Amino acid sequence: NSCDFAPFSYNFDNKTDDKELKHFDDSVKQDVDNGMVPMIKAAQAKIKERDMELSLLASPWSPPGWMKLPGPEGVKSMVTSAKPNGLDPDYQRPWAKYMSRWIDAYKAHGIG
Repeated sequence: NSCDFAPFSYNFDNKTDDKELKHFDDSVKQDVDNGMVPMIKAAQAKIKERDMELSLLASPWSPPGWMKLPGPEGVKSMVTSAKPNGLDPDYQRPWAKYMSRWIDAYKAHGIG
């Protein structure tokens, strides 16, 4: 998913109510195209030159808007959150699967 540093909001499954994540982008194309994956791989290579390994910590910014409770205006969005945490309880399991798929996608790029 996008973060504060991204030029726009995006996620890897923008198909509303896709609880099975049939439309999840396992290539994480947006992170490849915006330079995130290449930057991490370049950092890994530099660290490896020193016989070290790069450790990463990933923290999700937001689930896709369709997984969240509606905000104050009654709209589901990645950029607005309902209290307390914004995630619709019906989407806890799909959100966990989403994060697992994201980790697997990064591993497929040699990051993990």
